Parts: sequence; C-alpha cells; structure tokens
Amino acid sequence: MTWKAEIEGLHDFFADWFSGSAQESDLTRLSDALEADFTIVDPNGAEHTADETVASVDNARGSRATRIETRNHRLLSESADFVVARYEEWHDGTKGRISTVVFRKRDEGLGWLTVQETWL
Repeated sequence: MTWKAEIEGLHDFFADWFSGSAQESDLTRLSDALEADFTIVDPNGAEHTADETVASVDNARGSRATRIETRNHRLLSESADFVVARYEEWHDGTKGRISTVVFRKRDEGLGWLTVQETWL
C-alpha cells in the first residue's frame, strides 16, 4: 500500500467508525496501523500515545456522522526506513487541519509512528 492510500484508508475507517457503520472488530484497522511507540500531537497541542488514541477512537464509535476527506497530499521525505508526508484533513468540508505523519516502513506496509496536527 502506498503512503497516500494508507492515509486515505485510515481516514475512511475513521468516518465509518464515527458514524457507527463499522463493526467493533474493525477497530483492529487502527490498532494494527499504529506502531507501539506511536504518538500524536492533536491540533490543541495535547500528546497522546497509541493506547490512548485507540481508546479514544473506540469510545467515539457511532458518536457522530461525519464526512472526512484528505487533500493536498505531499511526500516530504522517504528513506529506507521511513516516509514523511503532509496532508490536509477536512471534516464535513468546513473544519480543517494540516497533518504531518511519519511512517515506519514494515515488511507488510507502513506503520504510523507519529502525527502532528495543526488547525487550519
């Protein structure tokens, strides 16, 4: 899977999860995607671990119907071990953030290592 397809695929999962159309077993899509040492800094500046992120998303299942779209994907850097990319994430076309992601390359694809989000 390409880095862009991974970004789009995980955000499709989020939209399905938040709307309640995903099954509980689908949460493995997220937990399998995140590296054990994953961190995310949300747009408000709070840092969260992989376990915290999975728990937060798990608790939000069916909490809101939302359309999530990613745009303006850019590859910033790629090495033998990592991919760094930037993209915009839009919820319902009106609430946007810009995200920078570092992926760790795995034998079976890409693992989300860290994400930094900033409100647009």
